[in-house]
Amino acid sequence: MKRKLSLFMAAVLLCSACAGTVSATPTAPKKNVVTMTIPSSYGYVYDRLAEAFPHYRNNYYDYDIMPIEMPIEEIIEEEVIMEAPAMAAAPAKDMIVAEEAVEEAVVEEAAVQTGGGDYSKTNVQVEGIDEGDIVKTDGEYIYVLKNSGALVILEADGKNTSVLSRTAVTQKYKDYSYQHYNTTEDHGPIPTYSSEYARDLYVSGDYVAVILDQNRSYVTRTNGINRYTDASGTFLSIFDVSDPADPEKLTTLGQSGYHQTSRMIGDSIYLITDFFLSTLNEREFYEAYIPSLYCDGTPELVPVNSIIVPPEINSRHFTVITEYDLSEQKIVSTKSVLTETDTVYMNSEHLYLADERPYEDILEEYKESIYTVTETVSGRCTDIYKFALGDTIKTKAFCTVEGRLLNQFSMDEYKGNLRLVTTNQTSSRKVYKDKEFGFTNTKWNSSEQTNGLYIYDENLDLLGSITGLAKDERVYSVRFTGDTGYFVTFRETDPLFAVDLSNPKAPKIMSALKIPGFSEYLHPYGKGLLFGLGQDATEQGWTTGVKLSMFDTSDPYDVQEIHKKKLDIGYTAALNNHKAILISAERGIIGFPSGSGYCLYGYDPAKGFYEITEMEIGGWSNNARGLYIGDMLYIVFQERTVVLDMKTYDIAATVKY
Repeated sequence: MKRKLSLFMAAVLLCSACAGTVSATPTAPKKNVVTMTIPSSYGYVYDRLAEAFPHYRNNYYDYDIMPIEMPIEEIIEEEVIMEAPAMAAAPAKDMIVAEEAVEEAVVEEAAVQTGGGDYSKTNVQVEGIDEGDIVKTDGEYIYVLKNSGALVILEADGKNTSVLSRTAVTQKYKDYSYQHYNTTEDHGPIPTYSSEYARDLYVSGDYVAVILDQNRSYVTRTNGINRYTDASGTFLSIFDVSDPADPEKLTTLGQSGYHQTSRMIGDSIYLITDFFLSTLNEREFYEAYIPSLYCDGTPELVPVNSIIVPPEINSRHFTVITEYDLSEQKIVSTKSVLTETDTVYMNSEHLYLADERPYEDILEEYKESIYTVTETVSGRCTDIYKFALGDTIKTKAFCTVEGRLLNQFSMDEYKGNLRLVTTNQTSSRKVYKDKEFGFTNTKWNSSEQTNGLYIYDENLDLLGSITGLAKDERVYSVRFTGDTGYFVTFRETDPLFAVDLSNPKAPKIMSALKIPGFSEYLHPYGKGLLFGLGQDATEQGWTTGVKLSMFDTSDPYDVQEIHKKKLDIGYTAALNNHKAILISAERGIIGFPSGSGYCLYGYDPAKGFYEITEMEIGGWSNNARGLYIGDMLYIVFQERTVVLDMKTYDIAATVKY
């Protein structure tokens, strides 16, 4: 059941753009005390799951889970030289997860992330927290992860740019089915198929890490019955690139579950995966419902005291969080939470998981004529799990917020407080039940969609909120910058809200700009400016193409759109993937892939946006990336890199690979 928040509601009518806005601050907030359990055994996890999902118990379908003794070499077919992490002993009894509060560092988002030296880096949400992408640079070399499963390293030398190496990082699809379909004898586990997909890339010093999705299946024949095993997971292949012309593979580490996202701080990569429990077999077969870590050639179950079980189990998913040390090629720390994660936010101190789920609350129950009437309200809410980072990953706090998040930019931590923006859609109904004749009928009363902003302290206790914003609209983009938050909602016009967050207990709307269209990505662009990438729209709300907007935020009480430009393209991957966009206020450039090429625009405070180049290469190029090193701009496609001189923007070289 969704956790209720006790609020003192005060109506505030700001302007026509946010009519019906409600600002709320708790007068005496209830302490957010939630008991998380560290299980005493793997069997305890099974018992809780079997209780929550009894219809999945003993549901075999002739599918088994791989025995833990099975050598992992048969799975990944690679030499692994790592030692397995020490598996800590299980605690003697169930424990309440509670960690001491630590002093929070102030982490502000950077408008542009640049590293040491004059070169651009992947566009990320939080300064100093890298995010995996398909192209990286260290200012000297460019690393390209191709869809074909190859790592290409270029020496970035302007017109003399050249390919140094091309290394396969994935194995080709293999089908072993003939090995067991044509035999009638019982046999041990043999592979049926294997495939790999290279997803993301990280670079740190002399090391490159490639994140791989590995899908593998095995079959065991017993008493004439084939039983199939799913041995899929997410893996981290680590390469020594101290000699970029000859990369050396060092090891492959990994964990159960499908890739959700990842982050990197220094040499530490945090990998987050989703491990789904398709069935519940016998209690003793822990591998069916407990995720594993992979290293040193053998899978090891996640230690029992690294498992977190919430008080109410709403999902058959484990979210697995593991920290890997890139320079030492080892697993540092891990946590597995019995929840499904939709959104992840991370800064240098904390990691937040957000799990959206449905709820239904009973408002009232009474008799009416011969019927028992139950009035309910239902909608979506989001559970937030907070973890402290450091020597180990520690569980810190938990809360539930009304509504659903848009993406990772909907969350932000500042001065120890978590700020959230959600869209909240609710429906109310009356259920009439004639218990004597078993008759049930439902009458829907109303449906409403609004948006809200919430601020929580370091223990995830509610400090303040603004709710009831932009009725019948939803959030399209969010950006927090220090004491100010911006978010865009849309139905027919684009209200850009500016919110004063300087007093966390009393946030307030400062302005709500209404313009046609909407921005799907917001980015601080120098002092007093906010860039928006989105789509233009008609008065009826029909989108008409990609739009660039520049907002003057120097007076947050009177935000204005000072420049805009509608483009002749209908879509860009940068609308949904912030890592695909290159933005530099210092250089005055904005670049992003288009359907068949790459667009590069300049911005001048006096004349607004202007086209620098629109490069067409044919085919689908939404995975193109732009970066600069010194005065050279590199537009990196999957099959070639085009080098431009930023003084003239003439093509200096084209390098194919």
